[in-house]
Amino acid sequence: MVSLLQHGGRVALEGSVEEKEQALAEANDSPLRPRGWRVTGRNLWLGRGDAELVRLWPEAIGERPVHALPGRIGLSASTAFLAEPDWQFVSSTAAPHAAILLDRLEYEAILRGYEVRPGAAVPGSLTLREQKRSKEAHLLVRRGDEEYGLLVKEIAGRSTGVPVHDLPDRNRLPRWQQVRTHQFTSTGKLELYATGGRASGVSTFWKDSKEGRPEESIGEVFRTLEIWEVAKLEQVVEADFAAGEAAVREEHAREVEQTRGLLAKRETALASAARSWEQAERVRAYLTALRDPKSTDARLWSAWADRHLPRRADDVLPPYPREL
Repeated sequence: MVSLLQHGGRVALEGSVEEKEQALAEANDSPLRPRGWRVTGRNLWLGRGDAELVRLWPEAIGERPVHALPGRIGLSASTAFLAEPDWQFVSSTAAPHAAILLDRLEYEAILRGYEVRPGAAVPGSLTLREQKRSKEAHLLVRRGDEEYGLLVKEIAGRSTGVPVHDLPDRNRLPRWQQVRTHQFTSTGKLELYATGGRASGVSTFWKDSKEGRPEESIGEVFRTLEIWEVAKLEQVVEADFAAGEAAVREEHAREVEQTRGLLAKRETALASAARSWEQAERVRAYLTALRDPKSTDARLWSAWADRHLPRRADDVLPPYPREL
């Protein structure tokens, strides 16, 4: 870690891949590692590799103060929420509390530079993915290309054991209660879900508990969204880097294959020349070993051999293959 800090955050690693990975693990566990940074390896599979300091966003992004809501203002998400009981996911007694929470979330999102829209309304101009997200959130916030959903739900109490389909007034219940297996028991306690992190594959939640209430976690909610934002950007950078590394590996493999092919071509050419020379030497030895080397046939074959067989080993040496 000391060497990394002294050399601008990047140093070469020596040894086997296992030794390099062990060095990375020790650097990340070091008390000298700066907060908000982690050590990662580059090109460890090559003869040399590098250790590099990169941002560790969950540590790097702190929680910012939350703005106070200036009274009951009824922003777009809470207005749409109160107008759509079928998608409230809270009882009628908890709905006002949920609406205030949505107001606080929307107000904070606007002040932090997010584009906002209520999730209850599903405009036909949206993509299928956006329409699905709208039905799964009361408030949607966007900054850049990624949109995140915020959903408020009421924590259900102990089940009464009464199946919903046995209730005489089932058809009068909000749709979110009609699709439940058993009758919903209200607790008045809320939980807040955030979805959309890491290419919409991550969600997290905050709920009423001994540790606090969802409205007390608004700062942590937006810190989470900011971490997801930079994590998405880092994902893109990592993908670009991985593609670059893959291209380097492919080029390296191509060069190795070309080197092997050229070596095989040289070995084949030299072996062929050696075989030609050995064959010529065997023919001459045979003609010399004849009982009557002065016979007509022997003289004719010797004359032919003098004309067609190489006299020196250099005569069969092929050009040196320099490339495939």
